Amino acid sequence: MTKIKYKTLEVHGLHIAYREAGNTDKPTIVLLHGYPSSSHQYRKVLNQLSDEY
Repeated sequence: MTKIKYKTLEVHGLHIAYREAGNTDKPTIVLLHGYPSSSHQYRKVLNQLSDEY
């Protein structure tokens, strides 16, 4: 199982929380969600995708 990192970033005064997993040498995928859902819905998908992305 891949380690998932929980991070935050500030963009133009907005604090954005995100999850990161996988090898940084591989291509990046951004999984977006809408309100009122959360990144928690991607917890199983992150582990499955982290080998290739």
